[in-house]
Amino acid sequence: MNPARLTLRDATRTTHDRTDAAFSTLDLAARADYGVFLSSHWLAYSVLEPVFRAELPPALHPPAMAALLAKDLAALGIALPDSPAPAFGGDALGAAYVVAGSHFGKRVLSRRHGHSDDPQMRAAGSYLASPALTAYWPVLQDGIEKAAETPARLERMVAGADAAFALFAACLEIVQTPFQSGARLDRKASIPSRKSSLI
Repeated sequence: MNPARLTLRDATRTTHDRTDAAFSTLDLAARADYGVFLSSHWLAYSVLEPVFRAELPPALHPPAMAALLAKDLAALGIALPDSPAPAFGGDALGAAYVVAGSHFGKRVLSRRHGHSDDPQMRAAGSYLASPALTAYWPVLQDGIEKAAETPARLERMVAGADAAFALFAACLEIVQTPFQSGARLDRKASIPSRKSSLI
């Protein structure tokens, strides 16, 4: 039998790739796009962090990222999103898998962000530079394997992970709309990678 985390990876591949492709349209070396990236992640974490605190034991709480995102947005002079955040009613451990897995793409994302020659942009790198999710990943893997005692429990985690990917995509759409221009709407996405955009 596959480890539960591999089942999660395979079962959520379609939702993951769809969300990754949406984020791949952003140029993280450009101030407006980077602001959209940070704002959409902040909006998603503002929804998920209370869920983690309420539904997971303290040892399995993912590291809080909303404060780092808010710090980076402030460094760019961008206000926090004031649009209503989507609700999340999925499995918290499945959602934790999504945010924990995002550490795999941090190196690539940091490299893209680092291509900016804007000092203010480079100063807004707390979220991408944080090692907290890397340290959390093995803790989360162990928690997933212990929790996946039955097929039904694993199915709930898969549904929760799918819902979390969908939440990030929805937050991107909410945040991106005020920033969008005809040029951005027409711009083709870069080739998505499972380790290059969101996760």
